[in-house]
Amino acid sequence: MKIIRHQAIILIFLSLHITPLHAAQNSPGDTNAGDKKTLIADCDRLAGHPDDTSHQGPGVKREELNVNEALPACKQAMEAFPNIPRLKYQYARTLWAADRTQDAIKLVEQAGSAGHAMSQAGLCAVYYKGRGVTRDYAKAAEWCKMAAEQGDDVAQSYLGWLYMEGAGVPADNEKAAVWLRKAAEQGNVYGQLWLGWMNESGALSSSSLAEARRWYEKAAAQGNTYAKEKLDELRQVQ
Repeated sequence: MKIIRHQAIILIFLSLHITPLHAAQNSPGDTNAGDKKTLIADCDRLAGHPDDTSHQGPGVKREELNVNEALPACKQAMEAFPNIPRLKYQYARTLWAADRTQDAIKLVEQAGSAGHAMSQAGLCAVYYKGRGVTRDYAKAAEWCKMAAEQGDDVAQSYLGWLYMEGAGVPADNEKAAVWLRKAAEQGNVYGQLWLGWMNESGALSSSSLAEARRWYEKAAAQGNTYAKEKLDELRQVQ
């Protein structure tokens, strides 16, 4: 009888003082896998960029972004998972839409420095156009090159223009053509347009009117009015 009573006391002690392993791993302050997926999915759904392949879902256009929903969702996701660059970028998108431009740019620079291509492309455009910052073609070229090397067509077209104009980088028409072609082959209308112009104007060692016409036709097929006008001019010349 004493042995049975002793064993019962031991079992009661263990039940009171030992926390099961699964309970220790899921303490109230932790974020479990399900919570993680929900936080990230909500931010992706509400503020993911349509052209950003690093997130899940179709993305949201800037004019359709619901700031009231996206701002708290992406803030929570970013704070919970600060090592995921795209969450910083998506939170920055909502900050930009809320007219908190400087806060947005700081976050995009952090995400871009961490290798996020869309952030790099965004900074390329920000410094290229001087949106929220002093226009700086040298900085634009730095960010454009980072994004362009990751295959971003917009950054490739900007970088091509910078080389073409000698803005922020030494003027180099051949380098310009390399980047414009990369953009144009992805369907970027400005890459197609500028590549057509470079061929028409004889700016390249391999310039030809046939190439100019080919790129103008691709841009015109996307509805570009200037490309249509250039095609009409080329028809009149021949």
